[in-house]
This record gives sequence, structure tokens and C-alpha cells, in this order.
Amino acid sequence: MECTMPDEQTGNRPVHGIPPAATALLSTEAVLLVDGADAHEYLHGQFSSGIADLAANRSVLTSYSDPRGRLLAVLRVVPRGPESLALVMDAGVVDTVADQLRKYALRARVAFTPPADDWQVLGLQGPQMQAIAERHLGALPRAGDEHALAPAGISSVRLPGAAARWMLLGPRAAMPELPPGGQAASAAWHRQEIEAGVPRITAATRGEFVAQMINLDRLEAIDFRKGCYPGQEVIARTHYLGRIKRRMFILDIAGDTPEPGTPVHAPGQDAAVGTIVDAQATDTGSVALAVLRLAAAQDGLHVGAPEGAPAVARVPPYGLEEAG
Repeated sequence: MECTMPDEQTGNRPVHGIPPAATALLSTEAVLLVDGADAHEYLHGQFSSGIADLAANRSVLTSYSDPRGRLLAVLRVVPRGPESLALVMDAGVVDTVADQLRKYALRARVAFTPPADDWQVLGLQGPQMQAIAERHLGALPRAGDEHALAPAGISSVRLPGAAARWMLLGPRAAMPELPPGGQAASAAWHRQEIEAGVPRITAATRGEFVAQMINLDRLEAIDFRKGCYPGQEVIARTHYLGRIKRRMFILDIAGDTPEPGTPVHAPGQDAAVGTIVDAQATDTGSVALAVLRLAAAQDGLHVGAPEGAPAVARVPPYGLEEAG
């Protein structure tokens, strides 16, 4: 897909507050570097996506689960060289992921290095950003999930979706001077991720969900043809038996921004019918991703308590078969 969109659409809804070109500092993201002769093969046996043959010009959205099939992280894998990969994920779970990966590495020729503060993760957005960034970095990737590594060591990833957006990661000293966006740009980026239906696992929701509950199958972040990895049996059984009773929806909330892990309630239900995955403030309240019981997704929902802020659920732009 050519990234020459004249507007800033995510799915079918506009995201306001984005200037023609703005750089968002993604301070909630962390990077774990994985190096060694066995790096690709080892991660292939740990994550839900195929990593062993990941091309140098491709990145992939994937997940890491515990043996029970419960998610520890949603992460993006970015190649950095023939024996080097960068894993981008929520900063609140990076230590857990690193510890788990080290535990299972055994004799694999692989090393894990969390980058220090001299690394940055940036988000580029706005219809004029491509031309500006290419003056510093050379040609940016044009299709979703494509990756390019600039000579200065900066990785650029074109994110899927209608909006023209790129993620940059690399040493802070090598980052080009791009138009700053401040807090408004970071908030707009976050809203676009939510509107695109892309989840994040934080410390508050680690171990709560199976991959299909947060729609990772719909986001092509699970390869059902690959071999074993932690949680694979649970994820495969859920897929082939079709027993998915909860899915992730977008919530429009007439109230303050809830924290991940906040319960969602429905009329006539004693227990919560869902859980907030991620949320961001908007001009009229907040927008969130929430895992909901499919049977409750059409009810009048409330966030935080049975009489809490009212919310309306809608299906993410990639669609949900079970949601009809």
C-alpha cells in the first residue's frame, strides 16, 4: 500500500489533533535486543508468529505467552542484522519477557540486552512526514510491516493501516531532527493505535488474556502452521474448536480515561463482563480497547462500576466474525 493518504484516517474514523508532520516520543515503549547465531530460530520457538525466516525488510507483530496460553506481551519484531533482532513492547513488561526468554534459552547461542536510555522509539505521523523524514533517512518503507535499516542504525517500520505512520527505533544520538509533536502528538498516536484495534499488554493485564481474546488472529499475529511455542496448545485448541467467548472491541466512553485492567459492566449482570486493555483521552471523553463477552457487547455498558461512565462498543476496523 502506497503511503500517500491525504487525510489522517484510522479505520473509518478521523483522528484529530495531528499536524501536517509531527514526531511522537513513544516513551511507553521499550526495546529488547536479541543477538546471536540462534536468535531467529530461538525466537521462532517462543513467539506466535514465524521468525525463523523473517526477511530483513519485514517486521512482524507477534505475542509471547506463558505455558497456560496467557499473554505476557504483544510485541513487534524488527530485524537489525543477520544475527540481531529488536523486540518492541510496553516498557512495563520488558523485564518479564527478558527473564522468560533467558530461562528457556539453555544452550542456544543468543544474548539479550535491554537498551539503555541512549535509545529512542519515535512515531512519525502526518501527511507531510514522509517527505521530511526521507530527506534524513532515505526511502521509508511503503507497505505495511515493511522495514528498512538506515546506515546510521535507525530502523523504520511502516505500520499497517490507512494512516501513513512509521515507527523509528535506534540510538538517540543517530536520530534525525524531525518536527516535534510534544504530548499532543504522543496522545494522537496512542488514539490511532486504539482506533486501529492494535492492543498492548501492560503490567496490569499481563497473564489475563489468551491471544484470540485481543484479536491477534485477526491482526495476523498468529501463525497456526508453525511448530510448538509456549501456550501454543491452548491457542491452537481455541482456534480449531472455535471456543472464543470473548473478543476485543473499541469502546467510546463518556467519562475519564480508565486504567488498563478496569472492569466493564453491563445491565443485569452481577459480575463484570469485560476488562479495559488500553485507553486514551479524547475531546469528548475517552476511547478504549476492551475485552468483552460477546453476548454483552451490545448492551448498555458502564466502565469501572455498574453505574460508572457509560460506554458504547464498536467492532474494530478489521472486523470480528463472532460479533456479526
